[in-house]
Amino acid sequence: MTPEELFDVVGPRVAEHVDMLRTAIVKTANEDLVALCAYGSAARGEYREGESGLDLAIVLRMVPAPLLLELGNPLHVARNGARVQSILLVERELARTTDVFPLFYADIQRHHVTLWGKSPFGNLHIDRTHIRLRTEQELRELQMRLRRAVIDTLGTKRLLAGVIMRKVKQARLPLHALLELRGLSCSDQLPAVLERACELYGVGCSTLRHSNEAPDQALGALMQLFDRAIEDVDRLETT
Repeated sequence: MTPEELFDVVGPRVAEHVDMLRTAIVKTANEDLVALCAYGSAARGEYREGESGLDLAIVLRMVPAPLLLELGNPLHVARNGARVQSILLVERELARTTDVFPLFYADIQRHHVTLWGKSPFGNLHIDRTHIRLRTEQELRELQMRLRRAVIDTLGTKRLLAGVIMRKVKQARLPLHALLELRGLSCSDQLPAVLERACELYGVGCSTLRHSNEAPDQALGALMQLFDRAIEDVDRLETT
């Protein structure tokens, strides 16, 4: 996807905010700026106007405190005006942090659009061992947070359906990583990941896709999916 195609996806209002932010970052960071890359749902082609935000990775050679303070206003304007969320990364730290953020960097590697400079993500090496460990960690965390979130709904079906939808979306990345660890090819789009994972672990995908209709049943299916996926990724540690 080119920058022009990305701007077509997000629409003129968001594109205008991103262009203003890009100009401000280039001017403020100057020679410290390495690259500005869009990633996330927009880069994957899953952007939904009014629902999605635009994620930007600002890669810098260094991040002194004065620079952070100067970037505060343009980042704030973009975030509040067009839901443009930004992270600041230091170039020399990328290779040293792939062990703790392997799924995050792998996701950016697959889908990102370079809006300025030269992307540093393509050359990152991400170890399979780190991917397996992070996949298990994220799935277990989702499992624990799901239990707490369900309790907080107090049995309200509308709230329960919302919890399930959010957790399904959050599970896309670790479930896709698990499928790759298993050597199973699959698009990293949410519908494809969900269908493939449900097929693999014997869970009713239709129930999860229509959680609004029967949230109680969808909850059971999601808990079962997490249980079986976690058991599977845990076994991979010894293979």
